[in-house]
Amino acid sequence: MQLQDKQKITEALINWIASSESRSANILADQSGIAAAYISRIRNGEYTMKTGTGTSPIPDKVFNTLADFLGVRFETELHWDTANYQLVQAVCKSAQDKKQRILLEADTGLGKTYALERYALENDRVLYIKVTRTMNAKDMLEEICKKLGIKDQLRGNRARMLAIQKKVTSVTGYLLIIDEAEYLKNTLYDLVKEIADFTDRKCGMILSGMELSAKINTMADRNRPGFPQLRRRFFPNRVELKAIEKEEIKEICKASGITDTTAINVLAQYIFDYDMLNQYVQVILENIRKCGEQLNGKDIISLFNLDY
Repeated sequence: MQLQDKQKITEALINWIASSESRSANILADQSGIAAAYISRIRNGEYTMKTGTGTSPIPDKVFNTLADFLGVRFETELHWDTANYQLVQAVCKSAQDKKQRILLEADTGLGKTYALERYALENDRVLYIKVTRTMNAKDMLEEICKKLGIKDQLRGNRARMLAIQKKVTSVTGYLLIIDEAEYLKNTLYDLVKEIADFTDRKCGMILSGMELSAKINTMADRNRPGFPQLRRRFFPNRVELKAIEKEEIKEICKASGITDTTAINVLAQYIFDYDMLNQYVQVILENIRKCGEQLNGKDIISLFNLDY
């Protein structure tokens, strides 16, 4: 990693700690999973560690992990305040401030996860949990405990659940986000329902993923244990992100530095989600930097081998 990138991460680290009285280097270490000794050195602008034989560079993996946690974006990375991004920020703020339960749904590529992760990064007392296919109840509870900074050696899921309940209900203002919930095993929905129960009117909770309402509805209609109750808890506040529109694609292209009308029209015709737009725009901007001029529509078709 280049020195200027390490310095950018250092600046972000310092700003993160300074942005709130409730933040510290130790809390950053707990939440990011980076050893406190590394954070102390980086905070001081020192990028090596003492060893028995002298010094060695702090591994790039440490900087990359911190960059991901702190939301550091380098020159080639892009951020757009899209309609979906702004909606997710508003939904999260409402859930956190008003202690709401919200079901957030979106198809893939519409910016849901990116927007949720950014909100968790930029706001205190936000617990962002991303579900995986292999996650079980123990995994989820341990992940929440880690985000809360609970270091006690807890034996059993019941003890973990009680520790989480005590922590998030003793201080106001927490928001728990469970993202990519389409990967939840059916047995984990009981856990989600129990968490929703003890957080009721105590802290906010967002259950987020793809086609969740269809699954919960189906299981509730079949009277599968826990699902009718889960439907009652989350369905009153349901938010769905919209598909990207051609006019928004055009505005994003212009804002990013793509100005040729024919190129913009090709992209608006072909692109159907934000992930795809992000990838294409990065490649186009790199080509513009190399050749020193705008690409036109024919250039775009050739560059990406489009059937246009």
